Amino acid sequence: MTFRHLTTPVLLILSLLLVLPLAVQAADAVRLPDVGVMLPGEIRTVTARGTFERSGTIEVTMDYPADLVRIRQVYGGPAFAYRCDTARIVRDTIVGRVGTIVVLCDSTVTATDADLFTIEIEALHGAVGMGLVVPTRFRLDYVDQPQAVLSGGSVSIEGSPDISERLVDGITGNYPNPMSTVSRFVYTLQQAGTARFAVLNLQGRSVLDLGTVDGIAGENTLEVRVHTNELAQGAYVLQMITDRGVVLHSFMVLD
Repeated sequence: MTFRHLTTPVLLILSLLLVLPLAVQAADAVRLPDVGVMLPGEIRTVTARGTFERSGTIEVTMDYPADLVRIRQVYGGPAFAYRCDTARIVRDTIVGRVGTIVVLCDSTVTATDADLFTIEIEALHGAVGMGLVVPTRFRLDYVDQPQAVLSGGSVSIEGSPDISERLVDGITGNYPNPMSTVSRFVYTLQQAGTARFAVLNLQGRSVLDLGTVDGIAGENTLEVRVHTNELAQGAYVLQMITDRGVVLHSFMVLD
């Protein structure tokens, strides 16, 4: 094919058409694959991939179905050939059935469809249904990038429809344990409703009131943060009170 007899406007249009795909490919992007079908209690990992035109600090906000799954942790690092060396969750909130996490990477380098970090996802006991795990916001050097292309994937939980009938109020554990300044406690409610939490010392005296929270039927998470010197090193008990009774769970605090 020759361009000898094409007019200047036509050549200009052809040039733009050739350049445009390159520009689209270079746009900032973050995408998550489908998580797939999971069984209650199953743990699975998915890897976030991204494209950045320049290096810097990145912040990715993602929504997930909090009534189906919980986000256990994120990790990256050069050992996995990931571009995000210091991936960590800096915020994890739940409003209704929607959970939102914010993943911060202190420094990244220019990337084109490269692995960023891995998300560890756990299917909740008592959960059945389908939802989306999807990026909703991307920031570079703490500045919103509204032009970024964000795409996510689906997750489905399969289980017995009557599993909720076997649920009981309880605290199944916390991680990390021992804790230093922050730990996530996993608790189960027989029915959706409120639960009141407090930290007790070994003498049964309340040393930290955590207040009342709303929970769904099935597994929930409670993030506990303690300030320096708020809890001395040693053994403690997390107390959960519902309309149906009192549940206790022991844990350790390290300096």
